[in-house]
Amino acid sequence: MLGFLVTLGLSLTLMFTIMHPNLQLDAAEIIAWGQEWQWGGQKHPAFPAWFLQVFMQILPNNIASYYLVGQIAMAITYIFVWLLAREILNPTQALLATIILACAMFYSFCSLTYNANILSLLAWAAFNFCLWKALNDQRKRWWIALAIAATAAILSKYAAMLMFIAAFTTMIIIPEWRKLLKTYKPYIAIAIVAVLTTPHWWWVADNNYTTIQYALGRFEAEKAIVIAPFYPHIYFPLRFAYGQIFNMLPMLMVFAVLMPWKINWLYFAIWKNKKSNTVNKKNEKQKSKKQVKVFLLTMGLMPFAITMTISVLFGKYIHSLWGLFYWNLAGISLFYFFGHKIIWARLKKSIAIWAFFVIATTFGFLMVLFIVPTVPTTGQKNHNTNIDEIPETKQVSPARNRRLLPYFGGEYLAKFIENEWQKKGYGKIKIAAGHSWLAGNVAFFSDDRPSVFNDLNETKSAWLNIDMLKQSGGVVLWHAENYSENNKQNEKYQMPPKYKKALQGKNYQLQKPIAVPWHKILGAEPYRVRGLQLPKVGWAIIPPS
Repeated sequence: MLGFLVTLGLSLTLMFTIMHPNLQLDAAEIIAWGQEWQWGGQKHPAFPAWFLQVFMQILPNNIASYYLVGQIAMAITYIFVWLLAREILNPTQALLATIILACAMFYSFCSLTYNANILSLLAWAAFNFCLWKALNDQRKRWWIALAIAATAAILSKYAAMLMFIAAFTTMIIIPEWRKLLKTYKPYIAIAIVAVLTTPHWWWVADNNYTTIQYALGRFEAEKAIVIAPFYPHIYFPLRFAYGQIFNMLPMLMVFAVLMPWKINWLYFAIWKNKKSNTVNKKNEKQKSKKQVKVFLLTMGLMPFAITMTISVLFGKYIHSLWGLFYWNLAGISLFYFFGHKIIWARLKKSIAIWAFFVIATTFGFLMVLFIVPTVPTTGQKNHNTNIDEIPETKQVSPARNRRLLPYFGGEYLAKFIENEWQKKGYGKIKIAAGHSWLAGNVAFFSDDRPSVFNDLNETKSAWLNIDMLKQSGGVVLWHAENYSENNKQNEKYQMPPKYKKALQGKNYQLQKPIAVPWHKILGAEPYRVRGLQLPKVGWAIIPPS
């Protein structure tokens, strides 16, 4: 198990570092929150930012470290899944039930973007394991561990409430577990969760309920084209369900390789092996089959069922990635319900072939997603278009196209600004303000690790204000894709009006916009940026008062 975790984690870290050598949008935002050790940000609670920040205190300040932290979170997730699998399956099945998760897109490609979803994946896996131990072992320490896991889940993403509903339902169904509600242990766990999360709820109330407003607003993020009265109530649920199937399909395909299907040109025949059934029965944990089935089905499917119900009833859009952390029990369920059909003697002889399928599916699926070209951006006929033929006003900055973000020279931008700042003799950069992604790049790649003042908006960055920016000094950044040295009217492109308004009466020094180079992948220009002009970043220095 350890070898699998180390090999997979380091391989994905290397692949991500080479293919995506710059921060994702979520990364820049979460870095900004983590540096301040706040109980939340403008989108999500605190735990994902804290987890990243702890590791970034000891790891080198580069993009590989960022990806490595994501893989550390994934490795801990696998460990909790494996520990739970060993409670239900025999050791061989438990190992395979864990490894097979690596084939799903949710556990491979999606780990590229470290965000609240990745930490929810970890917290949900920990909660499932601690819940099983608390219900069956019933010792107080497992209820305390369950409370800690529940706190981590809440402080990762509010979708944890779905998991709590599933857990309560699980306890209600099984009589032995239902009796625990008459004891003090579950209520100790609830009390611990309430105490540990109180600072977060206090922070939320003190910051205009920003995380709650964001969570509710995401349901309005996309609207279906209404072609019938109930069209959104049908389209959005089906779209969410399709996303779950698509992302988990590679795992299901690899599991199918284990099943006793004899492939023939004319027919498929199922091989039956009664001996393997007997062996599995001997190795099966002495747990009630009903308990196991209720636990796997309720904890594994109920969050998905609730999500689908909400989407059907209210016609709301739910992003498929929001279901990323629903499927920790998928591998365990497959082996528990269908493992008795596997011919284990045959599997041992072909374990190398099966391992090849796992590796090929995981990395092959990733490579396809990396290589597929981007749809041409506005004003660009094709990737070979001469940039001189593209109207200046039609140039698209990286912030307008997420697929271009990984190739943006964020480290170059941070070092350039840091050097220019130091030439002024101002010491360390304390605050990077303006566009959140640009400021986040400076905050991450700069040795000064400045605080991020998102959009110069005190609501988005509650820990900062304009007066603090004036006192400590800093830099303000924005996209300047319309800037041209031949344009005599460049002054109007120097700073967005909202930033000028926020800095009204403040002393700031406008600087010449920076042409930021695209990253090259293994020395070659990425296909996705071929033919695009270099992105330009406008910036200004605010001297310390």
